[in-house]
Amino acid sequence: MSTDNTYDPKKDNDTYNYKEEASAIRRFLWFCAGADVELLKRCPQSERIKEEGIGGIVLATGGLAFVSGSYAFYTVFSNHRVAGADEPTDITAALIAVIFGFLWALVIFNLDRFIVSSVSHGDGSSKITWDEFKGALPRLFMALIIGVCLATPLEIRVMKAEIDAALHKDQIKYREAEEAALAARMSVKKSVVEKRREEVAKKREAMLAEISSKESRIAEQDKVMNEEGNGKRGQGGIGPEYRAAKELREKLEKERLTLDERFKEEKPRLDEEIKRFDTELDKLSAEEDKERANIIAQSEKLNGLMKRITIAHREYPWPSALLSLLLIIIEVAPIFFKMMLEKGPYELLVENQKRIVQAKYAIESHSHINTEPGGVHVVGESFHQAELISNFEIGNLGVEKALTDRIQENYERNMMNQIDKNPDDFIEPKKSPAKDS
Repeated sequence: MSTDNTYDPKKDNDTYNYKEEASAIRRFLWFCAGADVELLKRCPQSERIKEEGIGGIVLATGGLAFVSGSYAFYTVFSNHRVAGADEPTDITAALIAVIFGFLWALVIFNLDRFIVSSVSHGDGSSKITWDEFKGALPRLFMALIIGVCLATPLEIRVMKAEIDAALHKDQIKYREAEEAALAARMSVKKSVVEKRREEVAKKREAMLAEISSKESRIAEQDKVMNEEGNGKRGQGGIGPEYRAAKELREKLEKERLTLDERFKEEKPRLDEEIKRFDTELDKLSAEEDKERANIIAQSEKLNGLMKRITIAHREYPWPSALLSLLLIIIEVAPIFFKMMLEKGPYELLVENQKRIVQAKYAIESHSHINTEPGGVHVVGESFHQAELISNFEIGNLGVEKALTDRIQENYERNMMNQIDKNPDDFIEPKKSPAKDS
């Protein structure tokens, strides 16, 4: 039995199974990383795993964006008003929050996918040079903003119990301060009305007191007259004291009658004024109760997203900063990873494919370096296929224009010859005017 010892480089050296079919999950992760699936099929597992890892980070960021956005939108749309209260889930707000959270996750996912796929591998080494870092700064800035936006709603969800407790205290402080200010304002208004009511009431009481005083003095004179008439004082009988008491009594009676008439005339007006002041005080009390209810409602509304974010950063700055830093690291990690990765087969295949496309469509890249001091490195492209088509179209238009000009010249020459030979054929005879009938 003879043995074939012929060396076959392709058979003996390249035994790697490049035709291994990738699962749907792997393809989806490659899609998340913005990788070229067709080129990855020609690469070893190490290259595929790298792109899967990057795609996994992008997918994880999209998932966090969904959770973060859904909770943020639920906080905005829900009717929860009392901090820390065990209230049932608002189904309508939850559905709206899920829809908007999904849309927000799509936006973040697409943006992350674009940022990651647009980052190059730099100089192909594992070191991040200053030029590479400087070139990635715009993408890092966008990733930083995205990381902060994702972290903030997650912060207030992770620290919900603590934030609810602090929020409840803030609501109580706000309510107490507003109610104290309301009480001070209403006290000033009520004191003015009460003072005016008291003046009217004092005036009525003064008139009643004066009438009562007159009646008391009349009773005293009646007592004197009774004692004089019965002989209980002095000699008895109708004497000088009796007549003096009688005269004083008659005078006091006239004054009492005058005061009584005057009081009867003033009493309705005074009662009406007191009633009006009482009504005004009742209105002020009702207004105070209404404003107090508004204050309670306003304090309950201090339960929104921005208020919770403010409390989280105020009460728990370090946990908030650490959580934000974690999300920011997750967001910017793919950018740094791609700059740190050494150039491998996949990157070479991508570059090769670019050059194949350029060659296929006759696109030539060229550059010129000016060696003089302050010279500029000029980079440009020549689009030969486009130039060829452009020249062809321009040439056709030029030929068509030349032919058209030649036709017009010949036509003009022929017409001039005909006019010279038979000018009468080109002159329209004048019609004679119609005769009067």
